[in-house]
Amino acid sequence: MDSGEGWGVIPIFLLTAALAAVPDNARCLLGTWSFDADRSESLKPILERRGAPWFVRSLGDALPHTMTFAEDGDRVRMGVHSSVKDADEILDVDDVERTVTTPKGDAAINRHRFTSDGSLQSILTGALADGQTGTLTVTRSCVGTGMEMLYALALPDGSVMVARRMYRRE
Repeated sequence: MDSGEGWGVIPIFLLTAALAAVPDNARCLLGTWSFDADRSESLKPILERRGAPWFVRSLGDALPHTMTFAEDGDRVRMGVHSSVKDADEILDVDDVERTVTTPKGDAAINRHRFTSDGSLQSILTGALADGQTGTLTVTRSCVGTGMEMLYALALPDGSVMVARRMYRRE
């Protein structure tokens, strides 16, 4: 169509908006964040229920680390950086379930999305230490000048284990 009617010509601002991974109300999450152990709750009970090894559970609450979030086209790049781990993960924030392999080699269902309030949510459904299935939801939100990561592990009996982790902007 050379008349410009229909989809033959798409204004560049529409393409840019369509490719943006991070909605305006979630842009506060972009950047680098330092773990604030003094204001955070222990992840040990959740990690133990999920079958994490002892050394991982022991390091999880005390190890200084930073997290980074950056827009990467229509996805989000999340990094975790410490003296023992330096890892980046690409999050497809399209709320589509994908089968992933856990560090233990198990299959799990994972998805990432932005909520209407601008929080970045990751949902992982997979095997717990006892072989039953649980769903871990991690919700990252801007709170004041910091970032909160709320971990909620839904168990087969209907109960939910919760822990909050707090971060400050670098």
